[in-house]
Amino acid sequence: MRILKHIAFLLIIASSFSAVGNSTFEEAVEAFNGEKFDLSAQKFDSIVSISPHNIGAIYNLGLAQLENRQYGKAIWAFERVLKHQPNDRVTKDKIRECYFQLYPNYYWEFRLNGFQTILYSISPNAWGIIAIFSSIVLSFMLVLFRKNSSISMKRIALFVGFISFVFLLFSILTGSLTKQYRTQDNRAVVLKKTTSFKNSEEIREGQILECTECSGDTITFTTKNNQEIQLLKEDIGFI
Repeated sequence: MRILKHIAFLLIIASSFSAVGNSTFEEAVEAFNGEKFDLSAQKFDSIVSISPHNIGAIYNLGLAQLENRQYGKAIWAFERVLKHQPNDRVTKDKIRECYFQLYPNYYWEFRLNGFQTILYSISPNAWGIIAIFSSIVLSFMLVLFRKNSSISMKRIALFVGFISFVFLLFSILTGSLTKQYRTQDNRAVVLKKTTSFKNSEEIREGQILECTECSGDTITFTTKNNQEIQLLKEDIGFI
């Protein structure tokens, strides 16, 4: 049974959750295991509202919404997970499962390529540490180059210094791009089938849009066909 596949994961996450939210988390797990998916989703959602970067709670919210057949809401949760863990294959499979249930002939593809996925899986803070380490090595190599009279040592210092300089620039640039990817907030998932206020266009559940006016009760988006649509804020979930 598919539910049983998730029980071990839920219990592992529950055991590592902080004491403040542990009671609510356990209640959510208990509701999930009892096939009370609506209640489980409500519990996990309350945790996410307090701790919006709690990846375990967000992922399990997606599982509950998937079992509850709220596919748009499940896609929203799984997309949130991928913002912090873009190399998570299990989460990607869950998104594909949601889209298959909604549109059997549609195959979802992750927007990052393989190289970007690897790089963006490293946190901006980690890239910052790499940049600091590279700058220290570069500084040391510059001192070694200036104070050493040996030609061979100068060549080594020059080569290592050049590599350190490349790593320094690369880590700064990649760290900036990773932070931008994780904090980008103009993309949203349509949580349920709805209609645009502007042109009465039907908007499909699970569709991902980019907003041009992202504040207020009515959000303005531009589709891939460059059409402007307006949706209620309650009908979409920002990733």
